[in-house]
This record gives sequence, structure tokens and C-alpha cells, in this order.
Amino acid sequence: MKNKKLLRKALSIVLTLVILVGTVSICFPYLKLDARAAGSITTTDGEETITQEEIVTTDRDTTYSSYAAQYLNGAGESTGIVIPGLNADQDYVIQGMSYYPEKDWMVVTAYHNDETQPSKVFCLDASTGEFVAMLSFLNVDGTENLDHGGGIAFSENNIYYSCGDQDRSIAYAPLSALDGIEEGEHRVIQLVDEIEMYEVGSVTSDSKTAYTAYVCYDEGYLWLGNFYDRGAYLLG
Repeated sequence: MKNKKLLRKALSIVLTLVILVGTVSICFPYLKLDARAAGSITTTDGEETITQEEIVTTDRDTTYSSYAAQYLNGAGESTGIVIPGLNADQDYVIQGMSYYPEKDWMVVTAYHNDETQPSKVFCLDASTGEFVAMLSFLNVDGTENLDHGGGIAFSENNIYYSCGDQDRSIAYAPLSALDGIEEGEHRVIQLVDEIEMYEVGSVTSDSKTAYTAYVCYDEGYLWLGNFYDRGAYLLG
């Protein structure tokens, strides 16, 4: 239990680092795991199949070496977990990451690049890297969730989901929504309510609701943050 708690804290630190340095596309492919699994899951309506394929760029080794030298003191190997949905034909954009200890899942959020498909949550076996399940959400009003889904977190009772720039809020569903989920299943989960972000000042208006870019739960606290990029996103 102690090791799982330490892992969860380590992941929250990694996620914060990703947000700060703006290197989502570099960080996620290099999480250290012993296995590279490949699989696919089809949506409940049968309209879409998400595959787990290794995408290798021509400058992978150079990019990783530079990243490792800057952030990992040169340590580590160029290996990691294979994130589903990165095939150009599927075109998903990875956003957030969390760890769900009850199932030993690495959970990765993603939105569709042209927002024609519902946002997805890819559930990966943390020991093998296998693509074991996939989630998507219905908004509180029952419509399909197309938000960026900056982050996801699990408490003792709820799943918290960062809704991104459309609602600028944290939505949640009961953890029981995952009961009985089977390997290879795509499950659509109804969000039951949402928590509005507080109003904060900006340079362009008297008040503006902050974007919810990422979320982490630890020891009774829900940590929220938003993306900051000078010149593009003024809130931080």
C-alpha cells in the first residue's frame, strides 16, 4: 500500500513537470516499463477502433537523449509504455495521466484532434503495458464529452475528470461506474455533477473562469491546475 501511494505521488510530480515544460509528446512515450504490449478496443457503437501501436519518430534517440540529460541527469533508457490512439488515422492528442491502484492501471486521457469523436480514457495494465480497457464520458446533460480532458484522478469514492476549456470545471462520477468492467471493454460513463472553478482576474477582463488543465487527488485533497503559456494562455 505504501509503495502504491509513493507511485501515485511520483506520477503527480511527473504530470506537473509535463505541464510546466510543455513536453507532453516527449514525456509520455518514455515511462519505464518492462513490456511493450499491442492491442485494440472497439467503441460500444462499433464505429471506431483504437489501436495500441508504437509510433517511432526519426529523431527519437536524439530527442530522448536531450530530455534525459536535462531532466533525468542522463539516466534511463529509451523504452516505455505504448500509448493507444496515436496512429495518424485515429489522431488522438494525449493530455493527462493518473494511476488507479485498485486495478493497477495507468490511465491516460486524450481528445480527438478535430473533436469529431468523444474524448477517451485509455486504461493500461501498469505491470505489462497492455491496453485493457477504454472509457469515455457523457456530460451532465447527457451529451457526448468532446473536451480536452486535461486530467483524471481517483478518490475513494469518485472519478474526477478535468473538462477542459468548454465547461472550465471538474466533473465527477461515482467510482462504482467502473464496477464489473471487463478486459477489452469500452465503457461510457455518465458524469453526475461538476465543480465550477472559482473566478480569477485576468488582464483582459475583470474576471474570468480559469481553465482546468490537470487534476490530482492525494490524501483527501483534490489538486487542480491550469496550463500557462506566455502570450497564449494568460492565466497560470
